Amino acid sequence: AGMISLFDPKDAWLKKDYDFSIYFVEELGKANQALASAALAKGISFPGLGFKEKLPQEDEAIILLSQLFGIKRAAQLGIDQGMRFKSIMPVGADPVPGIPAIRAAATRIELTAPSQSLIEFIIQLQEVIPKACITSLSVKSAGQFFDIDFSLANIIVDINPEQLQMLAAFPKSRAVSLDAQQQVFARVLRGSNPFFVPPPIGMPAAADDSVNPPQLKPVIRYIYHGTAVLRAKSVVIIEDALRNETLFVGQGEKLGDFIVDSFDAESAVLRNSLDNKKLILKRGES
Repeated sequence: AGMISLFDPKDAWLKKDYDFSIYFVEELGKANQALASAALAKGISFPGLGFKEKLPQEDEAIILLSQLFGIKRAAQLGIDQGMRFKSIMPVGADPVPGIPAIRAAATRIELTAPSQSLIEFIIQLQEVIPKACITSLSVKSAGQFFDIDFSLANIIVDINPEQLQMLAAFPKSRAVSLDAQQQVFARVLRGSNPFFVPPPIGMPAAADDSVNPPQLKPVIRYIYHGTAVLRAKSVVIIEDALRNETLFVGQGEKLGDFIVDSFDAESAVLRNSLDNKKLILKRGES
């Protein structure tokens, strides 16, 4: 039960007393628009999340909302890595044999990725909540790029509309940490890159980064630039480097998945709304 908030955090998208069928159609439109804008900023196209834009039954809408939440996060990660999506095709949610009330919602994804981005995408996908499982992977080398066809499964807890409305009354759950396992996972993959392509015979070999991989700098997302007063309210000034936006956010307000807990002239404390972990931003630093 403690793992549910890692794999199917319904409370992250849940709205109380809301028609889930209508909510799904609204959220699908918002997700497609946001992802298309993010792709455009990277100079790449985005085909859209391949859900049918129809009004589903309420029970089906709850499953689709969880699947949409998971696919949207994976697609955003891929766009951030410069991947070009060809198609995203949700193909249904089937019960997992032997595990009551659990479904695996499958999505087939085709994309083209820079060769150096594939391992980082797989590693960072494990850090995204809700966590997804790669159930199949086909990779074809195309020069400096890979053509990739893979299936992603989002784990969904089967719950009816009445139970879901009851869940809305409870505070958000706290995710179980898998940090230690993730660090081992990342170290193994970076140290033994299965997608390393040796140079053709007769061509001088470059340094083998799969044996001694370079230390990659973390992607800078938020940069703190101090405080300001906006409409008689104190706010923090934070730059979203991935979206090239400067945001003015007050205490208790949301910034992506984070909530501004506290701030002063030199630092701001953000709390992750999904797992309650805190992120401290020093002024002028990520």
